[in-house]
Amino acid sequence: MKITTVSSCALCGILPLTVLPSLPEMLYVSGLFCLACVLCLIPHKYLHYAGLTLLFFLWGILAAKDATWAGNTLPANTQQAIVQITGTDHMTTHYGQITHLQGRRIFPAQGIVLYGQYLPGEVCAGQKWAMTLKVRAVHGQLNEGGFDSQRYALAQHQPLTGRFLQASVISPQCSLRARYLSSLNTTLSA
Repeated sequence: MKITTVSSCALCGILPLTVLPSLPEMLYVSGLFCLACVLCLIPHKYLHYAGLTLLFFLWGILAAKDATWAGNTLPANTQQAIVQITGTDHMTTHYGQITHLQGRRIFPAQGIVLYGQYLPGEVCAGQKWAMTLKVRAVHGQLNEGGFDSQRYALAQHQPLTGRFLQASVISPQCSLRARYLSSLNTTLSA
């Protein structure tokens, strides 16, 4: 199969996601997956194309479900989590990845932006913190310039915002990149 054919199937498969009012349930996804496999097994060129297009459609649905899972599931109540800090302003805004939730590892890690509080102690990228979190999904409205903060947050893989109720450091060591940038800042400021 040519690469142009595969890319056309990918485009045609993902295009319906722009008009779907909601994502289908997993029962329908698994049924459509079986149909796509049957279409791919029938020895007819156009049925192969239809099966491949359907597989790309299902891939898009699963990727969309993965992107919206955290925003739909986690805001219900407080969460016990292990957060790896990925960035900070050294004041009240901290960027992180939730790697463990209620003692269980989650993959892929979900991004979160923590606002409004100082962490108890020095903070830098690469540290791991045990936190009790109150999270909410990112909500955005178009401002006058047409910027959509919700789309931007999803594109940055940070579908959650929130604050921590409790925080304690697990691993105080900064990442190699954070240590290098810190030493570079002190060298340049001297």
